Amino acid sequence: DDSEASGFRCDACNSLTSVGLGCNLANVSLATLPLRSGFWRTGPHSRDIRRCPEPAFCTPGPKLARTAQVAAPDLYCAPNHTGTYCSKCTEGTTLRPSLNCEPCTPATEKRDRGVFGSLIAASVVIAALPSLALWRVARRARRKDNSGPDGRAKAPSSPGKLSKMLDNFAVYFLHTGVKVRIVFGFFQVAISFLSRVEGASTGSNLGAIFDLDPSAAIASFRAECVFRFDFNSALIIYTLYPIVIVALLGACLLFVRCTYSSQVFQQTKSFFVWCVYQLCFLVYPGVSAKLFGSFSFEAFDDNRRVLRSDPSLDYEHPESRAMRKYAVFFIVVYTVGILALFFFSAFAFASPWALKTFRRADRARSEHEQASNPALADTAHASFRRGVAFLCRPYLPMFYWFETYELARKLYLTAGFVLIQQAWPEHTRIIFLTSVALFLVALNKCRPYVSPTNYLLAEAQLWMLLIIAFVSNVAPADSHVNQVTFVAMATASVLSLAIAMWADLRVAARSTGPADPHGAGDSHGGTEAQQEVPRDSQEGVGETCWTQEQDRDLDAQSTRGMART
Repeated sequence: DDSEASGFRCDACNSLTSVGLGCNLANVSLATLPLRSGFWRTGPHSRDIRRCPEPAFCTPGPKLARTAQVAAPDLYCAPNHTGTYCSKCTEGTTLRPSLNCEPCTPATEKRDRGVFGSLIAASVVIAALPSLALWRVARRARRKDNSGPDGRAKAPSSPGKLSKMLDNFAVYFLHTGVKVRIVFGFFQVAISFLSRVEGASTGSNLGAIFDLDPSAAIASFRAECVFRFDFNSALIIYTLYPIVIVALLGACLLFVRCTYSSQVFQQTKSFFVWCVYQLCFLVYPGVSAKLFGSFSFEAFDDNRRVLRSDPSLDYEHPESRAMRKYAVFFIVVYTVGILALFFFSAFAFASPWALKTFRRADRARSEHEQASNPALADTAHASFRRGVAFLCRPYLPMFYWFETYELARKLYLTAGFVLIQQAWPEHTRIIFLTSVALFLVALNKCRPYVSPTNYLLAEAQLWMLLIIAFVSNVAPADSHVNQVTFVAMATASVLSLAIAMWADLRVAARSTGPADPHGAGDSHGGTEAQQEVPRDSQEGVGETCWTQEQDRDLDAQSTRGMART
């Protein structure tokens, strides 16, 4: 701890063993005083003793026996390690998955080429998955389009078993998507807290999954004989990867527009809008925290300043200054842009003024197009509303903005704490604990969800975050207690999601009764219980949310799909 280290006195060495001083040797001075493993200082005459972010790098070993002959600050590093916090490898060596700096042999280079190629291939496949799903939606919409090129009706093709299963899963996910987003939000905040405040390596590995961060996967495999990886390259990869995914989606949508009918294009565009918003939800907290990390540094008593996220990078280096300008641009694109996009989209979905504006724009379209196919009426407005419906439908009408609030909450608990850690490093944990408690109180006061299971699930996730923050305040930072607590809370989070989905399935089973194996009830929209208007439509005013017919259709499909699942 810096405050304790600054009060160092030679005659009080035994009282300072908690900050990494080895006081079990006789006749030592400040210059020859050894440090315990996992601690580092800038040189033999420095009293500023720091805990290493990666303890395995700061393991002096036999160097303690030759203190006077080893140049500082490598005196406190593991073999072949150098630099601030021993985060660099010496010339001719690279960091391996074992966290040791070793020479690159032909065998390790071959292994790294295979690993790096596999990571690139996996990233390309993941980036292409939304486009493949968009293409499937377009093909499915074309099969259901009964108007042929000659204007005659054609019989829709019957989907196979796999297609039916995928359709049921899609309907079920649309019905329970808010629950998945709640649990994902818990993991994103908890992982960011552990990786940045506690320095746990678990966070960086899981970030590749829950934050859709390909740079985290590349960093965890450490294929550095092929590709030298640092914070700057990670920032570039992470900020450009979502743009590549959206570009692939846009190219696929453009092909659909040029190939299929306008009605199929409008239905496909709804899925395109939904995919883009879900992608924004996934990457928002992670990419914002990484962008803010460009402005977080650590200062030492020898006037050096290094990047907190990557101590191997000099904060004042021209390359670091250029990356901060790059970060400012993408903060406007991601951090500010996505938040504004979610708020104005929810406003456009929920407000009567936006509804009238869309309809005026639709009426201004070509009369010839409207006369040739009346089914195209209001398609632009309908496709947009279908795409952004998930922003409002889970919430009561007066809380149509709550999805934007959830996005801002995650921004504060992830990227915001990068700056809080920079300003008040000693109080970061207690501020996090207090913030989570306040968010929990706000959720209890608002109760914005239509479904009780959604509210209970959201409350449970905040309680789990509160437990993680409390344990972090009472447990030492170098213990495994925090990681054990995270594993326990993560298991509880997944179990709570499963219980909430099971409860919804039971409600759906009661409302539908015994499932019809032949699907006889599908043609008329189900039973009366399926035709009931949900609470968000009953409590809305006019057309502030979906129309009653749209609600009936969507809820009937969701209920039948859940019952079949």
